[in-house]
Amino acid sequence: MGQKLEIQMIDPSGNRTVLVKTPLLKAEREHASSCLMNLSYLRAEQVAFEAEPLHGSDGRLEMMRNRFSGNAARAYGYMICRDRNLQKCHLEMSGINGLLEVRADRSKGTAEIDMPVPDHLRSGNLGFESFPLIPGRNKVIMLAENMDVDEALIHDAVEKWGDSFAIMEILFLKDDHMTPVVCGSSSGRRIFPSATAEGCLATQWYLTLDKGNGRFSRTFIMPGGDEIHATIRREEGKTIGTIGGRVFVYEPQIVEIPGHGDLHKNRNSV
Repeated sequence: MGQKLEIQMIDPSGNRTVLVKTPLLKAEREHASSCLMNLSYLRAEQVAFEAEPLHGSDGRLEMMRNRFSGNAARAYGYMICRDRNLQKCHLEMSGINGLLEVRADRSKGTAEIDMPVPDHLRSGNLGFESFPLIPGRNKVIMLAENMDVDEALIHDAVEKWGDSFAIMEILFLKDDHMTPVVCGSSSGRRIFPSATAEGCLATQWYLTLDKGNGRFSRTFIMPGGDEIHATIRREEGKTIGTIGGRVFVYEPQIVEIPGHGDLHKNRNSV
């Protein structure tokens, strides 16, 4: 017997996300996420689950394997601001401590969010070239400047550092055009997401390390043509990062996925 779920598509800068509104046990989520990703008509790149706030915020979002997504968070925040007639809201999200502030401009259909910035930098050599390796949330971000997507470079990077990092996000940056490639070291799978919020912010953080105090903004063009605006503000020893861009929020819908045993019968047990 199938299971019906209420979902809502949220689309931050092309990074189409399935927001699951039906409460699910964590044990049910992997199955639900896999089924939803396989619904080709949704054109989803990731799945997030709406959950009860733990710290009195305006909303809470959780993703598989305790992941954090700045794009999903700002799109969810935009939806809350739209539905509650707010200009800003505060969210909780998996993979991060504390509250996240999302500011929505509903007249422009955009939202921005303050995000944690990297706190240190590594570098690594492939052949005769050195590349920055920027630790992110549950992954490492490698920046390849002035390069088109290079399959040999992707292979060599995963071959050399795959055992050290569960996930690598390789960013090919040419002018303002960025192409992210997410590589799972254990599965060997490669994903070409339409947008990367954390990648844009990490790149702007790295590119402005020698700029001193001030406000530094840059617009990155994502593979699908959408833009993400990344800003780094440095003042009095403190660094603040912000990313923003357009958001589309679609109407809720009901989908049916294949059943997964009788897990739904035990919803109140854990």
